[in-house]
Amino acid sequence: MMTVKSAAKIQYKTIPQDLSFSELNKELKKAKEIYLSHKTKETGELELLAIGDDKDIYILENNFLSIAEILSDKKIKKIGYDFKLLIKALWKRGINLEGLEFDAAIAAYVLNPGERDYNIEKLAIKEFGESISGDWADILAVKIDILKRLKPILSARLTATETEKVFEKIEMPLIPVLAKMEVIGIKL
Repeated sequence: MMTVKSAAKIQYKTIPQDLSFSELNKELKKAKEIYLSHKTKETGELELLAIGDDKDIYILENNFLSIAEILSDKKIKKIGYDFKLLIKALWKRGINLEGLEFDAAIAAYVLNPGERDYNIEKLAIKEFGESISGDWADILAVKIDILKRLKPILSARLTATETEKVFEKIEMPLIPVLAKMEVIGIKL
């Protein structure tokens, strides 16, 4: 049986307390890829958003429109978990999430389609023997760290099992389509 330890607390900057929105935008525009983690309310409204680049993690509690340009920039690749939920939450704020590169939940599904649960907490325990706890900002920062470590592992498995094309060409492009269908509905 695997021993599960608590994931290490990850340092992060709270926006706008530790860094202004304009400084955050400058930092994120330099990134080729960013990691996203989020908390939504039961209503589907976005409550917290964590963004990680190659060096820092930032937590936003509001004013998500201030980084809409970054979120909708197709050139900045987005790595995350459960993008469909985040896309719907951002649409409610008038923001289109573009540049979807890697969704860990979708990768886990492609690799193990018979499993029932692909949540990041279970992946953290399965892959690293780490549980995620703390307040919500701490949890989102840890999830960014988990995503940074998880992406190369899952990418390598997709390549090894020759399922990367299914992931890249079918599953990832379907995310925004399914999100739109859930929000707008479909005409029969």
